[in-house]
Amino acid sequence: MSIQFRNKLLIVVGLCCGVIFTSQAQLSGSTYAQAKAAGRGTLSYTYMETPGFAATSGPGQVDGLCMDLLNDFVAYVKRTEGIDLTVDYKGTNPNDFNKFLSEVRTGRGGVIGLGNITITPARKQQYTFTPAFINNLTIIVTNKSVGTLKNMEDIQQQFAGMKAYAVEGSTNAANLEAIKSKYWPGLQIETLPSSPEVLDAVISDNASFTNLDLAYFLSATRAGKPIKRHPAGDERSEEFGLLMPKGTDWAPVWNRFLTSDYRNSTAYKQKIAEHLGATALKLLTSVGGSN
Repeated sequence: MSIQFRNKLLIVVGLCCGVIFTSQAQLSGSTYAQAKAAGRGTLSYTYMETPGFAATSGPGQVDGLCMDLLNDFVAYVKRTEGIDLTVDYKGTNPNDFNKFLSEVRTGRGGVIGLGNITITPARKQQYTFTPAFINNLTIIVTNKSVGTLKNMEDIQQQFAGMKAYAVEGSTNAANLEAIKSKYWPGLQIETLPSSPEVLDAVISDNASFTNLDLAYFLSATRAGKPIKRHPAGDERSEEFGLLMPKGTDWAPVWNRFLTSDYRNSTAYKQKIAEHLGATALKLLTSVGGSN
């Protein structure tokens, strides 16, 4: 093979790979302006596998509180704007948190990410959030065999010899870093791609612990898994929002839809109870109200 032919071949292969990568990596949907002008449009969504919020319920099917929100939004847009919207799943891996974030960040137009995504100042620099749709409770979780932690000041002594698991880039990882900084400078933190994997690691390793959102714990206890919540580590300061590309023109429409009246409605609280359970309804809506 001549050098000239080989170079041309490498260029062609590189271009083809680039096209494939781009088509897989970048999600796109209709902008609000496009949908308004046409009277119809498409919202492309990706999701993070989260019990009760956005979870695979069958082949090509996603269920949960976030899907109910998205469907209610579609109905609201039809009722108030006269726009017919369809929703299509365009994600690639609902069990890879950083992949999920990347899909939303690089998305164009009507793209939305579903899941238990904490609204933070840092993320607001890269994404646009819907208004908060629920409060969060983060908890310290271990294997059931571990003795109960009485207070956070004693965590280094009481959990001596244990390590922590976390999802890289998550607020739960940041919470563990805060514990390390404040109470346990020598704490070893090992990262995994998703919260279900973190939970499985803690269940199988009784010399470990993690910081998780309440939804994962409730799902695991319903499944009879041997885990324990340590109330001394409860934190109630977070709010969840749906995630969109920075600067999306759908944000004002979401702001009109996802109001305190909607969040405080009986119908919405019934959705929370249906997907997350009565315990979650009580705990998550009692943190500063549901608005």
